[in-house]
Amino acid sequence: MKKLLLIGIIATFLSGCAQEPQLLKQTASGKAESEYPNNTPEQVMDAIVQRCNERGFVIEDQSKNYVICSKQMEGAQSMLTQIAIGNAYSTTPQVKVRYSVSKFKSGAKAWAESWAETQMAFGQIQRAPLNNNNVRNELQSVLDKGIPEILNR
Repeated sequence: MKKLLLIGIIATFLSGCAQEPQLLKQTASGKAESEYPNNTPEQVMDAIVQRCNERGFVIEDQSKNYVICSKQMEGAQSMLTQIAIGNAYSTTPQVKVRYSVSKFKSGAKAWAESWAETQMAFGQIQRAPLNNNNVRNELQSVLDKGIPEILNR
């Protein structure tokens, strides 16, 4: 109960500090998504892996249709996340992004979603979705600008 109250107080404080921006793009899935009509799913996956590596993320898991990139949180973001979903004995929180890619019409389509994750002392994993407009806009920008930039190199 204390943790829930603390999360509510932090959320209220943070929402009072800054207004959340509007979404760059409304999507049917509710996630960041983009289409790549002139590229194969394999080309898009390769570009996503390259983008993750260039930005200091670790490729944690990959298959034919998805890749999960992760990076350890730092500073105030790490501290607030650890307070919200972990405790003093949990690991440093990580931000994780799952990019899903599939064949779409004559090209490919990609979706992205993000969450924070920490492991507790006895091994249980605590997760919290990162789906506010700032995060969605950042992921949308990666899909709309960052990935095409790599594909066009």
